[in-house]
Amino acid sequence: MFSHQSQLFSQLKFQHSFYRVIIAGLTKEQMEIVITAKKLKKTRHILGIVKGDKPKHYEIFINTLYWGGGLVHAAGWRGRAFTTVSLDYFPDKISNLRQNPLNVITFEFPPSIIYHRDSEGKLLYRYGWDVSVVEALAQAFNFTIVYKEPPPDERWGDKQPNGTWSGMIGQFSRDEGDVGIANLYITNRQGRRNHQDFSTPFGDDKSCYLARVEPPLPHWMSLALPFQTTAWIASMIGLIITGPILYLIARASAKSKYEERHLQSLSYSILYVIGDLLRQPSGSLPLRTSTQIFVVFLGLACMILTIAYTSNLTAFLTVTRHPKGVETIKELYESGKMVFDLNPFFQRYMSGSENRYLRALSERFESIPNYDDIQPKVLDGEGVMIQSKGYLLYVSAHLAIPQGKPRVRLMKECFSPFSIGIVYQYGSPLKHQFDLVISWMFEAGITNRFFIDAISRSQQLKKQEEKMKETVSPETYEEEEEEGGVIPLGIDHLQGIFIILAFGCFVSTSVFFLELALALFLK
Repeated sequence: MFSHQSQLFSQLKFQHSFYRVIIAGLTKEQMEIVITAKKLKKTRHILGIVKGDKPKHYEIFINTLYWGGGLVHAAGWRGRAFTTVSLDYFPDKISNLRQNPLNVITFEFPPSIIYHRDSEGKLLYRYGWDVSVVEALAQAFNFTIVYKEPPPDERWGDKQPNGTWSGMIGQFSRDEGDVGIANLYITNRQGRRNHQDFSTPFGDDKSCYLARVEPPLPHWMSLALPFQTTAWIASMIGLIITGPILYLIARASAKSKYEERHLQSLSYSILYVIGDLLRQPSGSLPLRTSTQIFVVFLGLACMILTIAYTSNLTAFLTVTRHPKGVETIKELYESGKMVFDLNPFFQRYMSGSENRYLRALSERFESIPNYDDIQPKVLDGEGVMIQSKGYLLYVSAHLAIPQGKPRVRLMKECFSPFSIGIVYQYGSPLKHQFDLVISWMFEAGITNRFFIDAISRSQQLKKQEEKMKETVSPETYEEEEEEGGVIPLGIDHLQGIFIILAFGCFVSTSVFFLELALALFLK
């Protein structure tokens, strides 16, 4: 008889959070076996009626759910009346969990879950965005958090060839956890909802790319930066044609022998223009009115041009310039860079995208389980890392050098926005009331505050660690700003001057030896 009833219960498809189950005709020992069956162990209310030792005597038991498991005696029937008056046979077992433990499955994934360790690597405590949400739920429902982790390198989990799941999802499918947190995207990818229930969202996130900040341009290039390319071309054209124009105007005049002797030389006219441009005008002035007018406007133009250049050059010499990096998915595809991540989750999304560049990038995807192995590849410019925006913001903040200068950045174009939530066991009775509190926190902006506090706290702890270790060294950054934000110029800033001087010496020496060789040849 009991075997037949056990088979019946195994076939029932209860929605555990909403059903009340009454069972009669079993012994207490049989009842305890039934309530631990997978289909009934998370049912909110089970009431069992067990026949007593005497005729017309019955005992009533209720399940305790999260209050310790098993059955508790609720009342007895003694032929004419209950032994307990006004008993609530279906008490609220969720609002106050009486400090009983709930297994929370998680792993380190900042800023959702951040592990703070001592100098020897021992875990001291956890904090973060998701941790704050669970801690708030623990206060609201009075339960004790017991953290459990999935096996190493399995993290969220993936579907195996035999149909089972690894990682967190596998633990929920085996009823090893009550709540799961780890920046969880609310999605039914690969049938995840068949093994776990998602909460109402408490935040939003999207998939972004983390790329390195390109190394700064050499300071000698600052000489070219004050003008745009078109301005340089226009200036060069003006310089090339102005000398010959001055030469032609002077040659066309025949009234001044002095003017004929100097300005009527093409090389002298060109040097005259260059002298004006370098604010070193010739001591000889043109005598012809037309030539004088041309020279006046030439001097005015050269003055404006040189003032504009020198003023802008001062700024560029004191500011570190970085080349423009990739910002869009199309530019990332065209750059030929690799795409890295901790698991193949994002590769599947990219491969199924309507964006042809995303589909192409999925073919350049490489899954590396350890972030410490991805970081050097990103910093070397070998590729980019794809992950949730929240995680990448945390990484970029922690990869900044002591002066706050970033080493990595988020590309401007992201994709696939997702809602973030926690997960429960499939059909968990916790879901209804937990979701209500989560929605209150989200609507009040508390969960967003949790995210900001997690980033801020991690940065403060990092600064404290750096201060204790005294890790600031000249090799970690290019230069320190002195008080007032003024940077003294060094050899590195002025390297362009020496390059020009060296180039001039080389050209001058080459021409000299060429002239010397021609003179000897003509003799």
